[in-house]
Amino acid sequence: MAKAELLGMQGPEAEQLRADADQMSGALEQARRYFAATDQELKADESAILAGDLSAVIDLPEVVRNTGPSTGGMLSRTAQMLDQSASVRQSISALLQDPDLQIGTSN
Repeated sequence: MAKAELLGMQGPEAEQLRADADQMSGALEQARRYFAATDQELKADESAILAGDLSAVIDLPEVVRNTGPSTGGMLSRTAQMLDQSASVRQSISALLQDPDLQIGTSN
C-alpha cells in the first residue's frame, strides 16, 4: 500500500520511502538499488546481505578455475584454494564483526 501511495511522487523522501517499502516487502535487490542511488551505502549493504548477495558488499577473490597441467599440479591448486578460502573467511568475519553493518533485532 505504501508504494501505491507514492505513485507519481518524486524526490529524495519518496525514494527513501520506496526503498524502505521494498525492503520490508522482500524486494531486497530493488531496495538495494534505491538505497545506493541515494548514497545510503549501509542500508544498501544491509539489503544486499539480507538478499544473500555478499559479493555486493565485499570483494571476494576470484576462484582459480584453470585446472590444466600448467597450474602446478593438484597439490599446488589445493594450496591456492586453501589460501583463497582463508581470505574469504577473513573477509566474511570482518564483515560480520563490523558494528556499522550490524542489523538490529526486534522483539
